[in-house]
Amino acid sequence: MQDDPVPGRDIAEYERALRESRAEADRQQRLYEAILANTPDFAYVIDVQRRFIYANENLLRMWGRTRDEVVGRRFLELGYEPWHADMHEREVDQVIATRRPVRGEVPFTGTFGRRIYDYIFVPVFGADGQVEAVAGTTRDVTDHKGNEEALRRHAALVGSLIDAAPVGIYVLDADMRVRHVNPVALPAFGAFAPDLAGHDVEEMLARLWGREAAEMSVAIFRRTLETGESYVSEEFTGKRLDTGATEYYDWRVERVVLPDGGYGVVCYFRDISAAVEARKAIEESRDALALADARKDEFLATLAHELRNPLAPLSNCLHVLRLRDADDAEARRLHAIMERQVASLVRMTDDLLEVSRITRGKIELRREHADLRDIVEAAIETSRPLIERAGHAFELHVDAERPLPVFADPVRLSQVFANLLNNAAKYTPAGGRIVVEAVREGDTARVSIRDNGIGLTTSMLDRVFDLFAQDEQGRSLAQGGLGIGLTLVRSLVEMHGGSVAAMSEGTGRGSEFSVLLPLQRAAAPGARRDAPPSRSVPLDVLVVDDSRENADSLAELLCADGHRVRVFYDGAGCLAALDERLPDFVLLDLGMPGIDGYATCRLIRERYGDALRVLAVSGWGQARDVEQAMAAGFDGHLVKPVDPAKLAAAMAARAGASAGADASSVDG
Repeated sequence: MQDDPVPGRDIAEYERALRESRAEADRQQRLYEAILANTPDFAYVIDVQRRFIYANENLLRMWGRTRDEVVGRRFLELGYEPWHADMHEREVDQVIATRRPVRGEVPFTGTFGRRIYDYIFVPVFGADGQVEAVAGTTRDVTDHKGNEEALRRHAALVGSLIDAAPVGIYVLDADMRVRHVNPVALPAFGAFAPDLAGHDVEEMLARLWGREAAEMSVAIFRRTLETGESYVSEEFTGKRLDTGATEYYDWRVERVVLPDGGYGVVCYFRDISAAVEARKAIEESRDALALADARKDEFLATLAHELRNPLAPLSNCLHVLRLRDADDAEARRLHAIMERQVASLVRMTDDLLEVSRITRGKIELRREHADLRDIVEAAIETSRPLIERAGHAFELHVDAERPLPVFADPVRLSQVFANLLNNAAKYTPAGGRIVVEAVREGDTARVSIRDNGIGLTTSMLDRVFDLFAQDEQGRSLAQGGLGIGLTLVRSLVEMHGGSVAAMSEGTGRGSEFSVLLPLQRAAAPGARRDAPPSRSVPLDVLVVDDSRENADSLAELLCADGHRVRVFYDGAGCLAALDERLPDFVLLDLGMPGIDGYATCRLIRERYGDALRVLAVSGWGQARDVEQAMAAGFDGHLVKPVDPAKLAAAMAARAGASAGADASSVDG
């Protein structure tokens, strides 16, 4: 009998091993099922006939089906749209044929609604190495896609804002390579502009601005990257190597977080070259204007000096002739005409300098407590000859009992009202009417000057106080003048804290000018001005001037007033005469050749101290001329042609007839 090939014990061992193998397979299957059932992804297996042989619980829920309803079914049978089912079956065939995975993304509407899914199909190999099935996993990426879309839109918005920004912007990563550049920044990078991404910024800047500038810039970028501290540079300037142009920039550097989560830096900059060049042009223009203004002032001062030199002897001679021909009515009439014309020339000369000084704020008011009534009366006396010559009826309305106390420069305010009165007289046809009214209105005084003259057009009212403003009808009656008087009026009134206004109902209907000035709360003691100084007693006077006609005519004027006069035409002659006998007064011209007036006065002070008074008599009459004269030791400064009344006041001060008078206050 042949032996049994499988002994009983071997069969038992085989069965035991088989049971253990099945138990292990069951255990692993339960493990896999547990894992696949709890994953949020969909897991499934498809056989080579494109039928599902496995689907995890999550996928079954999405389909809304049981396992029995799924196993053995194809995509189309499970509710997939035809295009969708065909696509997946082609992909399954591709995996089987190529033995390689296939990945894709597709929308699908299931029990979870319409969602977007990312999936992958991979081959399952059998023991013989052939593909026996296709396994797949699918993940819901809807939220992720939404976030990506939101980030994409945000990035697009930020990019749009950066690209639309009116400043240049470029972004660097931690390696100092360019990540982004907006359109405004492109021109600054010259030839690099078409393709900047990825360029090393230091090498780029070195080729544009030089190695030193590039290293400095990169050091700033790295410091901001490391510390997070901002950097700001205003008006950085440099000369470009590629164009040779000098350019100016404002720029700022900040640390930023890049999309990959790392740090980078962003540089904002503005090309301010045009603005800087414009500013420089303005500054150069301002300097040129200042130079032109200074030259204009110098020209006016020179012009005034040159005009005053011939006017001085004319004025002196006229005063002498008037004194000599006091009993000749016809001579007095002719003298008066000539004196008015000379005075007109002097006034225009002074006005040219005055308007320049006042409009540039180069004049100081000498304020004192005064009664506005006195100032108005002084102005009326100044203008009375012009008013009377035109045959105008004149009225003055002032409250004699109520003072109008002001803290003002009486000379300048008198100049204001005299100017307005002169205008009223000139622009009113002969036989007209002029009314002056000075009244209190609360804490303000109003002085109005009305006439029934030619009036003002509407266009002229808007510019009557402008420099050189004159209209055609006014020019025909102006009787001379430069059109600067009202500019002086406005400037002087405003310097006193007041205002001036012009009113007229039109051509031929007269004009009214009103000046408003702040009043003091109470009249100051002694507000009424003292009487003018009395006539000077005879004095010993030395007249020194290189202009012989001016020196001789001034000497004649002084002699006619009873003074003893010696005349010299240079500084050396003056000093020699002083060694012989000291006079009471020296009237000394400034602009003499050789030893000029300043040097002569200094020598007088060195030798004789204050034993005599020395007055500067000059055609130079600006503030700086007065200051120079006083610094050289002069006691006062008189402008040619010398006003006999002012000269008499100075002489009276020396003689003691008017103890308070001081020649230094006469001019300047």
